Amino acid sequence: MLDRGWQGAPPAAPDGHQGPAPGYRDPGFPDTGGDDGYPDDQDEDEPDGPTRHRSRARAARRDRRRSAAAPTEPGPRPDLPHVAGFDGLRAVALLGVLAFHQGFEIARGGFLGISSFFTLSGFLLFTLALAEWSQNGTLALSRLWEHRARRIVPALLFTIGLVVVLQTALRVGSGPGFRGDVLAAVGQVLNWRFALGGDGFDSVLTNPSPVQHLWSLSMLAQLTLVLPLAFVGLMRLTGKRWRTAGAVVALGALGSFALAWLTAGRSGNDGMAYYGTHTRAGELLVGAVLAYAVLSPGVRKAIATPAGIKAVRYGAPLALVALAWLWSTTSLYSANLFGGVTAVNAVLTAWVVFAVTIPGPAATVLGSQPLRTVGKLSYAAYLLHWPLFLLIDADRLGVDGPLLFGARVAATLAAAAVVTYGVERPARRLRLPRPRLALALGVCAALVAAAALVLPEQPPEGVSLAVDDGNGAGDLDAVVPTGSGVATIALVGGSLASDLPAGFTAWNAEHSDQQVTVHTHIAAGCPLSGPGPVRVAGEVVGDDLECVGFGPRLPGLLEAAEADAVLVVPGVGDLAEREIDQRWRHLGDPVYDDWVADQLGDLADELSDAGVPVLWATSPHVRLAPGGDVEGYWSDLADNDPSRVDRLNDIIRRVASRHHDATVVDLQSWAQRLPGGEFGPANRADGRGLTEAGAVRAAAWLTPQVFERLGIEAEPDEAAAED
Repeated sequence: MLDRGWQGAPPAAPDGHQGPAPGYRDPGFPDTGGDDGYPDDQDEDEPDGPTRHRSRARAARRDRRRSAAAPTEPGPRPDLPHVAGFDGLRAVALLGVLAFHQGFEIARGGFLGISSFFTLSGFLLFTLALAEWSQNGTLALSRLWEHRARRIVPALLFTIGLVVVLQTALRVGSGPGFRGDVLAAVGQVLNWRFALGGDGFDSVLTNPSPVQHLWSLSMLAQLTLVLPLAFVGLMRLTGKRWRTAGAVVALGALGSFALAWLTAGRSGNDGMAYYGTHTRAGELLVGAVLAYAVLSPGVRKAIATPAGIKAVRYGAPLALVALAWLWSTTSLYSANLFGGVTAVNAVLTAWVVFAVTIPGPAATVLGSQPLRTVGKLSYAAYLLHWPLFLLIDADRLGVDGPLLFGARVAATLAAAAVVTYGVERPARRLRLPRPRLALALGVCAALVAAAALVLPEQPPEGVSLAVDDGNGAGDLDAVVPTGSGVATIALVGGSLASDLPAGFTAWNAEHSDQQVTVHTHIAAGCPLSGPGPVRVAGEVVGDDLECVGFGPRLPGLLEAAEADAVLVVPGVGDLAEREIDQRWRHLGDPVYDDWVADQLGDLADELSDAGVPVLWATSPHVRLAPGGDVEGYWSDLADNDPSRVDRLNDIIRRVASRHHDATVVDLQSWAQRLPGGEFGPANRADGRGLTEAGAVRAAAWLTPQVFERLGIEAEPDEAAAED
């Protein structure tokens, strides 16, 4: 009865035992079916019975025709049956990811659908390997990798090429690092770029890269290259002791989960823990362990009992409910994400994978036609969904919420059908010897990479990269000397920086022999950590064109300024709250603190490229008045908590300490020494910025700090002396 559930005759286990052979699908991500590593022309909805046998006969004839052009293989490919429930599971995982990227609270853990894809991929990859090893006594690595390349690479390159076109033509996904991200995606190392770069998965919502989601393809490509080699070595070492090989794989999975837990405990869920191949391989290896387990006589005996059959059949719906609970409650920043959640998700997925291979509720539901249809398109849909989500946004479509999500899903599935049947399937059936196939794919990859390098990298929509044109941040000669100029300063910052040019003008008026030129790059309401929206004192700000263009325009300002020093002055926007992982977070929240540190670190790297000293000013405390729908007094606002400012200043010091050309100037301490106190009305009337007199005092204190860094001896200043 159990064997009937596998929908086909089970091949022998590697030690001679007869074992059930689950229908192998593609180890690619997320597999849509079709190229099982078996005859390319075997279709997902190929029926059982005589029609199926005729299709297999046609496939065998085609294989014989190709044999003249293909290298001799050690044996035929195993003929494993199709399991419809796998397509349904792919569809469910895909929809979870789509709902997560839409930002639905109920799917805040929908990113775990990627983890489920990993587990299913591991099961299918090792099922194929074990079946072929049992049948032929070896694994044809070249053949396996050829089919992986045919299955994965054409649609992937098509998607990356589309991303480049959308960025150039419609400015979709424009942002810092675009070219690097595209090249890393083409080279299948995108996960390591994110793991080592520190940008974090928050950038999906705050500064999205149009290829952000392709990190999982990079990781699976790496594992698909390495794990078959490891499998062959392991099977040769263990011989017929395949249980030992399975135990080694299980230890590998446990080791990967342990590394993820240790890495997350040391540096958080972000970065290496999330994107590292070694930290995420455990989720795939759980599927590999399942492939070994189903060949175990003990496991087969246990599940062949009435109780075992019931446990597999009716435990699967409970496993699906548990997965739904995990996907609705887990956060990217959950403390237990790598302390058990990913492992539990993998085990629950493995239970469902095993259950859909026998008749039961899970097999019936997941094998239903609607889910199967979506599952067949899931690979192309996953590739295309994120750039299409960026293209089809609320501004372009004029709707939001469920209507926007419905439009995005419909467009994604329609485009996926075109790519699946217009690119992916023809590429699998293309008759080319392996050397020519490798050359063709390499040329296509090179063309996509060249297009990313040659075509202009467009700024976000509505943003001009020209500085000093009155269109956003970037004003050359905001302050010019009337006498002997000795230094040129590039002033970068937010609201507080916008008050300072008047002070530098006053400095020049008082110092005819030590005057400064000041070029500004200021967006008054914007945080240095990147565009919003952010929330400060009850108002949501930071998402206008000036803020969006602040980062893209900065390199142009630095190049045009040819400054002797850069002065960075934070503003009120840097003290604001920001929505990260569907929750408004503020300074003092460890998650937000780490994120701000990463963003300011990126800014520090960019400023270092100017090759001149960089001075980072600390932020004075604030007394912001309530705005928006918030009423009351300044003392009622948590935004005015001095500890938040102190935390920002701690982060600034930490960022500056990592750059040899960076120095911290303590503007906060200066403000506390002002006549009349930190919030003296003559200097800081609104508790937020500087009066004209306050700006004069600030410039009189800051300019000598810049001169000292440049080795220029400053003349005494009366305004500074009063401090």
